Amino acid sequence: MQSGKAMFVQPSDLSELLAGVLPAVVAILDRGKGLGAGFVWKQEGLILTNSHVARRKKLEISFSNGRSEEAIVLARDADIDLAVLKISPADVPPLQTADFSELRPGQLAIAVGHPFGQRNHLTIGVLSAIGQARINGNSDNGFPVIRTDLVLLPGNSGGPLLDARGRVLGVNTMVVGGDQGFAVPAYLADRLLEPVVDGHARRRV
Repeated sequence: MQSGKAMFVQPSDLSELLAGVLPAVVAILDRGKGLGAGFVWKQEGLILTNSHVARRKKLEISFSNGRSEEAIVLARDADIDLAVLKISPADVPPLQTADFSELRPGQLAIAVGHPFGQRNHLTIGVLSAIGQARINGNSDNGFPVIRTDLVLLPGNSGGPLLDARGRVLGVNTMVVGGDQGFAVPAYLADRLLEPVVDGHARRRV
């Protein structure tokens, strides 16, 4: 019987992936100070980020090419820590979203954000697990969360968690235990926008 051999997986060059997603990744600013990250989510000028990043009704959005414009908060849900911002429709293709049902522990996970204000940093790791978060401790009112071993720092919040093809797995949200990154699945934002009543979205989780 042959002894087992250690296996090492060498990630491919991610420079093309980063170049492809950066036009859709934004910095979210308040009075010129950085709060976090976000990304173009829908062609209609919708930006997805964290609720704790979008604390004010109006914010400044800065693209990687230096262009800036004002955004308004269209919908926010503090329980799942997601917010949808609205800007003028721009000629920036939105990031594609991966099928949440296909996520598996062990697959490559990539975060793009602005840690401590340093723009457009890429961090690589693996998806550790698919967990469950509770709202106000209620097990009947929970939602899925993605756990990774990525290093997330202030400024990564709201940025995309990507797979090896540059598709969005979730929205990076927080660090738990000092070494586990949490992300909220991006598909939950679709429910956040349904229905829209008098221009304001109700929470649907």
